[in-house]
Amino acid sequence: MEKLKPKKRREKMKVKSILGKISTVLGTSLILGMMLPSIVSAEQGSFSIAPKLIAFFPNSDSNGLNNYSTGVGIGVDARYNFLAFFALAAELDYIGASNATGIHYGSTSATVNGNYSNFAVKIDALLTIPLGIIRIFLGPGIVYNNPSVSISGGGSSTTLSTSGYGWEIVGGVDIGVTENGAITAEISFPIDQNVTFSGNSATVNVGGYELMAGYRFFF
Repeated sequence: MEKLKPKKRREKMKVKSILGKISTVLGTSLILGMMLPSIVSAEQGSFSIAPKLIAFFPNSDSNGLNNYSTGVGIGVDARYNFLAFFALAAELDYIGASNATGIHYGSTSATVNGNYSNFAVKIDALLTIPLGIIRIFLGPGIVYNNPSVSISGGGSSTTLSTSGYGWEIVGGVDIGVTENGAITAEISFPIDQNVTFSGNSATVNVGGYELMAGYRFFF
């Protein structure tokens, strides 16, 4: 009987070790289970607003904004997650400070300076993919552009403005940092964003890539 005691002691220690590991795993899971849902579920089935800063990279189309510099802007979106994996977002953006110097105006050889700005309203349908505290979003959207171009040179100036619809593909990520907030970053790709300026009947591609970063508030 004495010879069996060391074996029983080893088995008892093994059982205690296994139980210890199980309790550690359960404890860790419980802590994560209490923390993550409070962050992840904040966006599921809820409303959020995100103010953003925007960097606008004009297209290189010869009938577009190829001579214009990178613009900057501000924006804000309002998003509602109807399901954990689907959301609709409405966004209002303003882009400015996109300038060009020494560009040709119309069919003349005169060179002028230009300043481009745009108010845009966007509606996006988003697939949202929750991955812990990270949520990836991707989807198409419709864009209503209201661009204007101020042209000056030769002692005179004029402003052309118009409006028109286009499309975009948007993708990005929200990173939860508190129960009610997340850092958000995204990029949008323009599709068929041509408009016609009534001042000179010119059809211009006003689309451009946009990089955005901001903070999302959940309600």
